[in-house]
Parts: sequence; structure tokens; C-alpha cells
Amino acid sequence: MLQDEGGIHIFDLRKNPGLKANVISMYKSHFRSEGFYRPRIAEDVTISGKLKEHTVDIYFEFIQMNNLERTVIKVIEGTKVTENDMWEFANVLKDLHFFAKGIIYYDDRVSSGAKKVAELTHIDLKKFDLLDEVRKSALSAIKVMLPDEEVIGDPFWVVMETEQDSDKNTGNYEMVNDSILLFLSKKQAINYCSKIQNSAKVFGISQNHLKVLVSLQEKGMCPGFSIVFPEFEQVQEKSILYYQIPYKRFKKIYLRGNNNE
Repeated sequence: MLQDEGGIHIFDLRKNPGLKANVISMYKSHFRSEGFYRPRIAEDVTISGKLKEHTVDIYFEFIQMNNLERTVIKVIEGTKVTENDMWEFANVLKDLHFFAKGIIYYDDRVSSGAKKVAELTHIDLKKFDLLDEVRKSALSAIKVMLPDEEVIGDPFWVVMETEQDSDKNTGNYEMVNDSILLFLSKKQAINYCSKIQNSAKVFGISQNHLKVLVSLQEKGMCPGFSIVFPEFEQVQEKSILYYQIPYKRFKKIYLRGNNNE
């Protein structure tokens, strides 16, 4: 099963809903992470052809350079892909009123005849490897969880530990009372960072970062949040005033698109 962590899909090996559901979730994740324009994906879609109607396992489309790109996917689960499977799918693609890229996803084996037909008909044969997708989705989540210096705070900035030799982000947030310290001002975050003895830098937290952190916090897998008061409200130079905010209130106020939740 795929868990949606603020727009990032995390595969769960304990619950596998099947090949078709996994492929759909994989593409939804790609749409979000790669910035496809006006993507649409659906399963068990009936499409009118030149000779008859066809029900396809998965259909998706998106716009690229003002062109509508279409893809039709056939899923073959738990059995060998045969030459007959390939010709049947090729005939479906040929009968459509529009050109569509054809892909067959499988999780078992492929006959030599099927491979030859795939070359002749320009159909992509792709084996779905759940473990490989788990690795990819984990790397995607880690990328979001570790902002780089190009990320703009929307609306928060954080101080994070960096490696002394390489200046790479270690993933450790500056914490107070077991909660992540959030600054509304980058300048204030930089001033605070300059007073820290350990190697650290200021990084922006985007809306995607916040969604992931809030989603993990809801599951008890992430610390809470503390928001720093503005500099003019700070009393002492060597201390910092902040207030802790519950994730439900935080989600309602600071995550766009969640105001009605």
C-alpha cells in the first residue's frame, strides 16, 4: 500500500494492494514530484475505438510543450506475459482514434515471443519491482525532509546541523523542548545560528516540507513545532522566546489548502 505523506508516496511492504494500484500510485507520485502539467490518471477506462470500445487498465495524460501526451497501460499480474498478450494490446492501441504510448507492466516473466512483439510494435515492457519503488519513494521522502540552501522558506526557516567537513545537511533540526524551532524571519534565524557553537546553517522550509512533517507528526513519527517570537518581542539577547503550537492548529493556519479541515 502507498502512504501519502503530504504528496509523497511511501510504499508499505506489509500491505500490497496489487500491481495495478501500485502502478497508479507510482505515477501519481511522479506527477507531483516532477511537475507534470494538468496530469490525469484513471483505471478501468472505456475508450471508443474505430471498430469497438476498449476497456484499458490504466490511462493517463498530461500536457507537454502544448501537446496532449497520452499513455495506455496494461497490467499483467502473477503470470507470464505471452505473445498473444502483446498482439492483443497492440491491436487495442491501433484501433484508438488517437496516438497513445503503450506500456505493459508485469511482475512475473516474459516469453521470448512477447519481447519480439514488443520491439515490433514499440510497446514498452516494464517489470514492476516493489522493492525498487520502496527505495525510490524513500529517497524522494528524504529529499523533501532535507532542504537544501536553494529552498525558500514558505513561511518558515529552520536551523539545521551540518557536517563540519562538507557542510552537508545532517537532517538534525535545532530543537527546543523536543520540538522543531521555526523562524518566520530568515535574518532572525541567521542571527540565532551564528550563536550556535556546533556546525549549522539556515534552511528554508517549503509547503511540501511542512506537509511531510505534519503528516509524520500526526502518526507520532516527528517532533512538534515551536514558533519563535519576532526579534522585537525577544527580551534577553542570550535566550529566545517561542511558543509551542499543536499540529492540528498548525495545519489549519500554515498549510495552504487545509483551512477548512
